[in-house]
Amino acid sequence: MPDARSTTPLEAPAQRDQPPQEPPSGPPSPPERVGPFTRGFVAVYLIAFLICGVFAIEAWPLTGWRLFSHPRRADLYGWRAFTFDSRGHQTKIDFARFPRADRHLPLIMQTYGRLSPRRKDAVCQAWANRVRSFGIDVAGVRIYRSHVNLRRHRYHRHAPPARLTLFYVCADGKGARRV
Repeated sequence: MPDARSTTPLEAPAQRDQPPQEPPSGPPSPPERVGPFTRGFVAVYLIAFLICGVFAIEAWPLTGWRLFSHPRRADLYGWRAFTFDSRGHQTKIDFARFPRADRHLPLIMQTYGRLSPRRKDAVCQAWANRVRSFGIDVAGVRIYRSHVNLRRHRYHRHAPPARLTLFYVCADGKGARRV
């Protein structure tokens, strides 16, 4: 044992002066096992991660990272759908309240323009009927093309308002038509 008054390494006994340690006899001890709670948590997390990836569920932190996987442009285009009543008052359609298959307006609008007028009107009628089931008076559906110029968003807390252009009117008894 080094002297309590030793202050420099030269005054402390060197390790090489110690007798060599004998290795333990027998096989090495197995590493400590991970607890069952940790194993269960990791298994559940990996299963949830795989399910979110396969079914494209965007539930953070189990996300497909769509936010960062697509190039961003300064001009964003999208679609917005509104119902209107007999007085012309518009109500934005809340697609989040629809069944999962009908929630994604951008996906529906990718092929909407190629549908026959009859099929277009059937899609709009389904939306109108769904909104009516929420207790809202519906005379028809208007579908707008939205445009947001993000160059105007720079240095501002909120995005600039979208500019809406009326594209389709449907489910009003006159058939689906482009405006």
